[in-house]
Amino acid sequence: MLSRLRAFVVRALAWTPLSLLGLGALLGSLLIFRFYAWPREDHVARVALAAISLAVLQSSIVVSWAAWRTRRWLHDRSTPPTPIHMQAERGEAEGLRMPRFGHWLGVRIEAVWTDDRVRSKWRDRDGDRLERLSGRRRGRWSSVERLFSVESVFGLARVSFRHRERREIRVTPWSGPGLELPDLLALSAGEAVSQPSGRPLGDRVDMRAYSPGDPPRWLLWKVFARTGELMVRTPEAAGDPQVRWALYLVNAPDDEAGAGVAADLIRRGRLGRDWAFGCDAHPGPLEDELEALSALESSADTDRTPGQGLGHFLSKLGDARLIVLAPPTLGVWTDALRSLALRTSAVVWVVSDGPQTQRAAWFYEPEDSPRVLAPPEDRNRIQSALAGRPLAFLNRRTGRRAA
Repeated sequence: MLSRLRAFVVRALAWTPLSLLGLGALLGSLLIFRFYAWPREDHVARVALAAISLAVLQSSIVVSWAAWRTRRWLHDRSTPPTPIHMQAERGEAEGLRMPRFGHWLGVRIEAVWTDDRVRSKWRDRDGDRLERLSGRRRGRWSSVERLFSVESVFGLARVSFRHRERREIRVTPWSGPGLELPDLLALSAGEAVSQPSGRPLGDRVDMRAYSPGDPPRWLLWKVFARTGELMVRTPEAAGDPQVRWALYLVNAPDDEAGAGVAADLIRRGRLGRDWAFGCDAHPGPLEDELEALSALESSADTDRTPGQGLGHFLSKLGDARLIVLAPPTLGVWTDALRSLALRTSAVVWVVSDGPQTQRAAWFYEPEDSPRVLAPPEDRNRIQSALAGRPLAFLNRRTGRRAA
């Protein structure tokens, strides 16, 4: 009952410039004046209560004026907003820059984003209010909605309103230091054969007549004993067949580490020239770098079941070697992997940010970071659920395989 009453009072105060503190101060002053100061003719109490009431009235007027000026400035400003581009969890960007209306009268103006994937902090700089943004999670937006709060310095009056601004926002995933290259090349070790279209039965050899300068170890003495001619061996150059890599990201609430690894592999060209990318939000397959990165960034707010698009991705993929980037916690995506007949060349990479004990105290770690760490018990559950499939645990913070 008390919570309902409080919610009703908060909704009612939204239509007035008074805050809960200001309303309490005003009602308390009236009650004390009526039942104490007036009957006893206490002039000191009357003056004090009148001062409190005037302070509440002055705060309400000043806050209402500052809120009106702020809304008018937001509506009339002619400077086109510049696009915002920053990196999730590590980067910062400058957002809104606006005058400090009514600050000399004790008014404070702040705003928060209605989308909780971006944090905002306000600072005073060069006489203006500057908004500093930091992304908690990757994403793309064409507009941003802010909840403005105009409040007096003592909290006696407050006005809140929403404002939507059309601006391109792009938050790219933090890729970390990048995976060690041997982690990727180890999957194709031993593929070099003498003839890419032939069978890997060993190096084929050819012969030619000896010429001065040829190494003696290339001489074919058995041929010389049989024919009397000096012949040398010319090994045919071995070639590594072109491997087409396919990368699939399982979208889940804790897939930020996997998204960072995917962005690193795509952006640095570590998948080679022929590759494909897909995720649950955009099963694809996508083969253009800009399209893949755009799909990767916008996949954070998908409502699809983790692993749902993997079947469609495999049906459109063709011949390729598949890498599945999975979240560090057990979920329905393991059922999707078990139900699909994955090819033997497919491997699952479970990407996290390592155990809690490996996080350095001096390293910048946001307090409300959405990253999910992978404790040993989660790894054991994932290993049991995906028994028999190639599996590796990667640490995005170090770029190495987890111990």
